[in-house]
Amino acid sequence: MKPAALFILVASTVLSLSARAGGLWLNEFGDPSGGRASAGATAGVDDASAVLHNAASISRLDGSQLLLAVGYIAPDTQFDVESSGPGIGMNDGGSAGVGTPALATFYVRDLNSEKWTAGISVAALSGAGLDYDADWAGRYQATEISIVLLSLAPTIAYQVNEKFSIGASLQIWYTALKMDVAIPSPLPPPANAVDGLVEIDGSDYDFGYTFGLMYEFSPSTRIGFNYQSEIETNYDADVDISPLSFALEVDLGIPLAQKVRVGLHHDINDKWGLDFTMGWDDWSTFDHILISSDAGSATIDQGWEDTYHLAAGFQYHHSPALTFTAGIAYDDSPQHASRRTADLPLDEQLRIAVGFTRQMRDNFAVGAYLNYVDLGDARIENTDFVGEYSSNTLLQVSLNFSWKL
Repeated sequence: MKPAALFILVASTVLSLSARAGGLWLNEFGDPSGGRASAGATAGVDDASAVLHNAASISRLDGSQLLLAVGYIAPDTQFDVESSGPGIGMNDGGSAGVGTPALATFYVRDLNSEKWTAGISVAALSGAGLDYDADWAGRYQATEISIVLLSLAPTIAYQVNEKFSIGASLQIWYTALKMDVAIPSPLPPPANAVDGLVEIDGSDYDFGYTFGLMYEFSPSTRIGFNYQSEIETNYDADVDISPLSFALEVDLGIPLAQKVRVGLHHDINDKWGLDFTMGWDDWSTFDHILISSDAGSATIDQGWEDTYHLAAGFQYHHSPALTFTAGIAYDDSPQHASRRTADLPLDEQLRIAVGFTRQMRDNFAVGAYLNYVDLGDARIENTDFVGEYSSNTLLQVSLNFSWKL
């Protein structure tokens, strides 16, 4: 088979997978605000993780602070096949979710200035991992996929006056993508009884930025705005196609959407605080994705739509040393069942979180939270197979440790 023909085969079967591998932005990063589904975090938090939620909000912090978060995300992903085309089979793919450890670090320093504050964060802002049975009904969409996106973000904030602050972060990204997808064998009979396999492996460094504003109406009420720029990852990926022992170098452009978050925090009294967030994610940027190589280039319509984010939560200060939190968040679906694929089976998303923070000493606090995420039934309807996920959930457990230095 000629290289150009092989490229067309790869593009038609893999491009959809590669574009969706970017996933949707995470909303919880292991910090204490995750215990209320990150509701209101854009309006400022009282620890170093403010450096990630809204650069402007670090101006609220005094001295130097460090926060370390560790955790684990346990998925439960199970597809039920209702029907399939000739030769596809009815294998449902097994338990496809891949557990993921999580680690994030945040540091803030006030620069011994009444106006300027600086910080830095190292965190995973998105990711995915799925591993289906090799002969499952959706193997021509995905068999295995893993993607890691890490961000190092130096941050600066300036307090314009006692009520208003501005801030920005420069993000330095490292991303790595690995995915396998089956293809109908390009060999003639009888060798074509066994599927071929396309393996893609690539990584990239990119830059992005955030910009934030915060306004404090009073000591008990504040509002925050945060903008995350679009990240255009460009993978110089190696593609191996078996059983042909054919290798191809391709460029994959996979955008991560720009997004906006607006948060509000209000203390009702010295015991209760309320938090709210509204947001918009520009996932229609997935409309046209490009894959190219020396053998040719191709674009495909992805059919993603913008999504909207809502979150509400509360804080209950049981005592000066112990705070309990809870919250709920909702994101609408980025695509219709006729366009959805098995590499990133997202539908409407619902998050329910509970947590606590315990002040152990004046300069040291420990927190933890449990976050349950329902990713919806993510129904898939195409010519190869039809079905939906009987289970499509994540359970996130996180511990965080905060120091005032």
